[in-house]
Amino acid sequence: MTATDKLRAIIRRDIESGHKNYAAEYGYDWFNLSPEEETVFGLTLDDMPSLVAVWCAYEAVLDICDALDVPDDIAAVFRAEHPWLAADYGEGEKLSTIGEIAFARFAKLFGVPARKSHAWYAKHDFWNVRAGITYFTDKRKASPSLSSNSDDDIPF
Repeated sequence: MTATDKLRAIIRRDIESGHKNYAAEYGYDWFNLSPEEETVFGLTLDDMPSLVAVWCAYEAVLDICDALDVPDDIAAVFRAEHPWLAADYGEGEKLSTIGEIAFARFAKLFGVPARKSHAWYAKHDFWNVRAGITYFTDKRKASPSLSSNSDDDIPF
């Protein structure tokens, strides 16, 4: 059994356990789907358990977050099986990076269609901006308040 197969089993177990109940109701956290996001991104509540589990596996393999329990040895062998992840994996002082194309490629390994992986990535990315986790450096320098729009004018 390959590390990819083992990771697939971990993802499937997470989805089937239903213990996180991502599809139970709408919400506004990163792992929830709001009615507005459903309309904009074309996702459904039924998509959420799979998308969240695959996203958590992606972050675990890149050693960014441990929301899904992926043993270190499986993650290391998975990265070896998929050397294209090496560019995104942070080792030592290098931080891991998350990218839309890399996530789509990762998600495809587990049967997630490209449109849904793109929709999830965009939904999650915009949630990070709304939550103030992702910010734009020119916005931060211009104003300590991320809610101020005074520096958003285009100069021409």
